[in-house]
Amino acid sequence: MLTNGVSLDAETANTLLDLELDKLVVSMDGVGPTGDGVFHGDAITSVQANLRGVYRMKLARQVEKPEIGLEFVATRRNVDALPDLKRLCPELGVSSILVTNLVPYTAALADETLYRHWTTTRRDPEPSPWNPTIELPRMDAGGEPGAVIDQLRGLGTHVRLDGAAVSGGAVRCPFVHDGCLAVTPEGHVSPCLPLMHTYAYYFRGQRRRIRAYRAGNVNETSLGAIWSDEAYRRFRDRARRFTFSPCLDCGGCDLRASNEDDCYANGFPACGECLWAAGVLRCP
Repeated sequence: MLTNGVSLDAETANTLLDLELDKLVVSMDGVGPTGDGVFHGDAITSVQANLRGVYRMKLARQVEKPEIGLEFVATRRNVDALPDLKRLCPELGVSSILVTNLVPYTAALADETLYRHWTTTRRDPEPSPWNPTIELPRMDAGGEPGAVIDQLRGLGTHVRLDGAAVSGGAVRCPFVHDGCLAVTPEGHVSPCLPLMHTYAYYFRGQRRRIRAYRAGNVNETSLGAIWSDEAYRRFRDRARRFTFSPCLDCGGCDLRASNEDDCYANGFPACGECLWAAGVLRCP
């Protein structure tokens, strides 16, 4: 369950414990009130009090569930709060922090992102002489190694540190690969969270409009029948292979303005500029 934690009072917390919820993820973008009402700042004090209440209930009832995690939307103005947020975890009973980037739904927020000069992941998951994989051992953070790693990341190099990808991994749809789908309150079925609704956001100075993709409605058709629909199966296969145009690397084609189609002749929905597939945005 993902929540902003504002209504996580004692009664709700008791209900969640009774239901044996596996994991509770609370959105928290700082450690104290900001006073500007941005990024949940004004509600942080009450949310933290609610989390302490949940943790006390878990201890009193001697239960391990739900595991408590935080989701942190990182921006230029709050990313330096991450160390303080980590230090706060023991008193809140938090065992994980998922950091994601901001989706700028307005032009004013576009400058708050931390991927303004970001270089995309490579299209081909296999290494090649044109883009070899660089395997690094554990090194000190910052200093000389940090500067070199930043330079390699800026070139779009596939860098692995102690076996884990640091940058340049292949583009991959996390929703389709994990066998997920999304259902709106009205019952519309979409393959992922980004395609649940119609909206606009800004990326690299350009406004981009996303039209919702709906494979069916559970109020009209069974979920099994929707999942097995031939058109929906073809889309999932295309998303698994990710045969979309490399819009994230593109210098400004007009087709980037929406997800209607792309220059590889893919029809709607075209996912070549999906920030979730590129690993820029993450969901619990």
